[in-house]
Amino acid sequence: MPETTTREKRFLGRDIDELPLVSVVIPMYNEARNIRRCVESILGQTYPTERLEVIVVDGISDDGSRDILKELSEKHENVYFFDNPLRITPRALNIGIQNARGDVIIILGAHTKINPDFIERNIELMLERGEVCTGGTQINIGDTYWQQAIGIGMASKFGIPTAPYRYETNERYVDTVVYAAYRRDILEKVGLFEEDLHIAEDAELNWRIRQAGFKIFFSPNIVSYYYPRPNLRKLFKQFFNYGLMRVNVIKKHPDAFRWLHLLPAAAVFGGLALAGLSFVNVLFLYILLGAIGLYGAGLLAGALVESRRHGWRYFPALPAVFFTLHTSFALGFIIGMFKSQKWGGAMPLWAERLLLFTSDYIAVNSAFWVWANLRSELGLFAATQFPVGFYISNIIFLFWFFLFLFFGMYKTWEAQSRVDEFIQVMKAVFWGVLFIYLITFDIERDLPNPLPGSRLLLLSYWAIMVAFVGAGRFLLRTFQRKLLELGIGLRRTLIVGWGQKAYELFEKVTRFPALGYRVVGFVAPNAANGRLDYRGVPLLGTIDRLSDIVAENQAEEILIALENSDRKRIYDVIARTDGLPVRLKIVPDLYSIITGQARTNQIYGFPLIEILPQLMPTWEKRVKRLIDVTVAVAVLILGLPLWLVVALLIKLDSPGPVIYRQERVGQNGRLFKIYKFRSMVQDAEKMTGPKGAEKDDPRVTRVGRWIRKLRIDEIPQFWNVLKGEMSLVGPRPERPYFVEKLKKELPLYSRRLRVRPGITGWAQIKGAYDASIDDVKQKLQYDLFYLENMSLRMDLKIILNTIYVMLRGKGQ
Repeated sequence: MPETTTREKRFLGRDIDELPLVSVVIPMYNEARNIRRCVESILGQTYPTERLEVIVVDGISDDGSRDILKELSEKHENVYFFDNPLRITPRALNIGIQNARGDVIIILGAHTKINPDFIERNIELMLERGEVCTGGTQINIGDTYWQQAIGIGMASKFGIPTAPYRYETNERYVDTVVYAAYRRDILEKVGLFEEDLHIAEDAELNWRIRQAGFKIFFSPNIVSYYYPRPNLRKLFKQFFNYGLMRVNVIKKHPDAFRWLHLLPAAAVFGGLALAGLSFVNVLFLYILLGAIGLYGAGLLAGALVESRRHGWRYFPALPAVFFTLHTSFALGFIIGMFKSQKWGGAMPLWAERLLLFTSDYIAVNSAFWVWANLRSELGLFAATQFPVGFYISNIIFLFWFFLFLFFGMYKTWEAQSRVDEFIQVMKAVFWGVLFIYLITFDIERDLPNPLPGSRLLLLSYWAIMVAFVGAGRFLLRTFQRKLLELGIGLRRTLIVGWGQKAYELFEKVTRFPALGYRVVGFVAPNAANGRLDYRGVPLLGTIDRLSDIVAENQAEEILIALENSDRKRIYDVIARTDGLPVRLKIVPDLYSIITGQARTNQIYGFPLIEILPQLMPTWEKRVKRLIDVTVAVAVLILGLPLWLVVALLIKLDSPGPVIYRQERVGQNGRLFKIYKFRSMVQDAEKMTGPKGAEKDDPRVTRVGRWIRKLRIDEIPQFWNVLKGEMSLVGPRPERPYFVEKLKKELPLYSRRLRVRPGITGWAQIKGAYDASIDDVKQKLQYDLFYLENMSLRMDLKIILNTIYVMLRGKGQ
C-alpha cells in the first residue's frame, strides 16, 4: 500500500478534498447485536472519516436497534438513518442509495465487520487501476459455538454450492462479489437510482453491471468478516430468503442460472413425490427410506471433512447446519419459482389451488386407508388390498373434491382465519358423511336398527376426515401466512387519505404483514402541499385520479382512512372504483355514512369494514343457481297451458306481439334482452319517451292490468333465468337510459349491478312505483339491504312474500 504523507492533508497521494466521497449503505432490521460493531468498523477506517458517510436503512426495528442508531447518529455527524416501513431488503437498498451523496457507494450487511483498510483498498483500486466495481474475501467468524459452526457450514462445499461465501486467494475478474464498492455513475447507468427498481441481492446488481459491459474486480486483500445468524431458526429464514431471491435473479437474468441451483429443490421435490407415492405402493416407501439414508450419510461425510479441517468439536452441529441450509434454500427456491417476477408478487392462483388440491388428495386418501384398516381390525369388510383399495380411495376422493368445490373451499385464500376454515371443513365433511350414510342406507337391514356398530363407524370416518383434511389445510395456511410475513404474496394496496388517520392505519398495516397488505402508495382527497411521501411510501395523486391510479399500480385493495373533514368524499371513492377489480375497506368511524352495505372484519385487534362484500357463501350461490334452474323449468313446463291462455287473451285484447322484449342492464353492466307478457299498448313509449310505469297508467291494457296485479306478466322472465341472465330474487334490472341517469344522481346506484337481477326482490315487495327520485332512493336502500343480507333464507322470505302479493292481487 502507498504510504500516506501529511495525513491531515493528503492520502493516497492526493489532497483529502480531492478523494472520492464514500457512502456506506446498510439495510437492516432487528440487528441490535450487530449494528454498533458494523458502524464502528466503518468509522475506524484508515480512509479519512471526513470523506465518509454511513447511511443505515432500518425496517422499523423493535429490538433496541433504533436506540443504538439514534445514539450513533447523535455522536457522529456523518451517520444517518432512514426508515423502510416495508421491511423488504430491495426497497431498503433503493432508499439508501437514493439518499447517498457519495462518488463511491458500498453496500454492507449489518452483521458484517470490515478490515480497517477495507475502504482504502477499494478506493486505491479505483484510482490506480480505474476499476468500477471492486470487492474481496468474506471470512465467517462468530462469538458463539453455533455461529462458528454455521459459518463453517456456509463456507463449505457441502453447504449451498452457489453461495458467495468463499475463501479466494488470487486477484481476478469475477461474476459476483459480496459487499462490494461501486462507482456512483455505474449504479446510475444500471438504473439503481430509479425509485421502483428493486434489486434483490448482490448477485442481481452484479449481473446488471456485467450486462452493461463493465467488469467486477476481486482482490483477496479486501477483507470483510461475516457474523452468521446465531441459531438454526434464523439461519433457515436467511437462506429461505436467499433461495427466493436467487430464483428472482435468474428470472431477470437467465445467464445467472447454474444447474447446481436445482439440486436442493430437486431433492425436496423428489422426497415429496416419493412420500406421496408411498401411499400407492410400499416399494416407493423403501426407495424413500433408501434416499433418506444416502442423504444422511452425505451429511455425516460433510461433517467429517469439515471437522477435520476446523476442529472435531463442530462435528455434532454440522449435520444440522447442512440440513438447514439445504432445506431452507430449496423451499425458498421452490416458492420463488411459483411467485411472480416482481418482488412481493402474489403466488399465482393455479399454484395455490394445486397445493390445496394436493393437500386434500393426500388427506382424503390417508383418511380412507386409516378408516379401512380400522374396519378390517374390527372384522368388517374393507378393501385394503392394492390396487382395488387404491381405485376405491381415488373414487372417494373425487366425491369429496366435488363436494369441497361445491362448498367453495377452493376459492382464493386472503389471510382469513384458519379456525374459520377448519369449521368450514367440519361442516362440509358432516354433509358429505350424511350423504354417504343416506345413499348406503338399506331399508330392510337398517330400518329396524338404524345405528348398528358398522354404521356408527361412519362417525369415526367423519372424525378422521376432519382431522386429516383440517390438519393439511391448517399447515398449508400456516405456510402461506409465513410467506406473507416474509413479504411474499402481499396484495398491492392503496390507502385513501392523507393525514393522521391514514398514517396510523399505515403503521398498523405494516406492523402486521400477515394481514396480506403491501401499501404501494397514498391517495389524497385533495391536492396536497408539502410532503410527498410518508416513510418512503409515495403520495400518488388525488381521488379525482383514483381509477387511473388503481390501473397504473395494479392495486387489489383500497383502505379508506379519511379525516372527518373529507368524509363525504367516500362517495367519490365508491363511484370511481365501481367496476374495478379492487376491494374496499374502511376504518370504523366512517361507517356511519355507509348503511346497509358493509361487514366488519376485525383482525389483529383493529377492525376494518369491507364495503359491499360478497356475503353469500359459494355453496349458497351454487344452491341458489340450482333452485333458479329447477323452479324456472317447473314454472315454464307445468304452467304451459295457463301461459298459452294468457297469450291468447293478450292477443285478443289489443294489437301487437304477445311477448315484449326490452334491453336491460344485468350483472356487472352486461346488457341483455328481458322478456315479459305485454301489458301495455303497442309502442307505449313512442310519444312519451323512456318512462317508468305509474299508478293507473293509461298505457296499460285491460288484460295487462289483470296480469300485472297477479305478477303474471313476469313469467317469461323465467327464460332469462334459465339463460343465466337473471335470478329468481335480486334487484330488478333497469334500462340503460335510467341506469346512466340514476348513476349520476345516486353515487351508490351502480353497486346493485354486482349481482344478477331478479324477477322479484326486497325492493319490489316493500316499495311502490318509482314516481320520484325519493322513491328510487328508497328502493336503492332496499336493494342495498338485500345485498348485505343475501342468503337462501332471505330469498325464501322474499319468494313467500311475492306469492302472498300475487294471491292477494296487490301487484301494480
